[in-house]
Amino acid sequence: MGLAGAGLVLLLTGCTSYVTTNVTAFQNWSASDTDRSYTFLRTAQHSDLEESSYEYMVDNALSAYGFQLVEASRAHYGVALAYGVRNDTTVVPQPVFYDTWQGPVWYGGYGGFRGYGYGGFGPPPFGVMGPVAYVNQAYPSFVKGLSIQIVDQKTHAEVYKVNASTTGPDPELLLAMPYLVRSALNNFPMPNGTVIHVSLPVGANGPAPAANTNLSANEAAAAPATMPASSAVAPK
Repeated sequence: MGLAGAGLVLLLTGCTSYVTTNVTAFQNWSASDTDRSYTFLRTAQHSDLEESSYEYMVDNALSAYGFQLVEASRAHYGVALAYGVRNDTTVVPQPVFYDTWQGPVWYGGYGGFRGYGYGGFGPPPFGVMGPVAYVNQAYPSFVKGLSIQIVDQKTHAEVYKVNASTTGPDPELLLAMPYLVRSALNNFPMPNGTVIHVSLPVGANGPAPAANTNLSANEAAAAPATMPASSAVAPK
């Protein structure tokens, strides 16, 4: 990400460098499952080096929950990935300061002349600030999304599906993917109908170990331990 992009990230996140991801999850997961072997389900269109890189990230995340990648003929589950980037616009309220200069201001004190004050040239003590208003400023942005679907290979029934998306000024999906994977598989398996927002701090070595997760009111129940971070999927 260039300096301009990084500056916009700071602007859009209130001067705090976080990647905020919106996550929704649906599941019909059996808590008594003992066989977590799986294989990736690929399409001819996406069976390439890019998808292999994303599969590596997902495999690394799933392994923290006891999943094991095996040959398709021996897999209990099939895992399918879908991902992409689309153009969007982010609107940010920006303050506007009005010039209220009214000429010299007479200061009292000991019945004499103390000096001049000129409003509108800057914040006190250099000037008298005018009223503040806000206008909406639009910035180009990009929505990066990841969907992970888990199906039972024997019954072909969908047992878990999670969607994660994040919006930012950088169109590169590869830079966002470690955060999307980590957010999507945070606290697996999440309760059915989960809607959460995960904030991960941006760093040179990728996502930090802890995630700030805000669950909706109906999904406030306790969840399994948070997935540990891995340097193997850290973005550059």
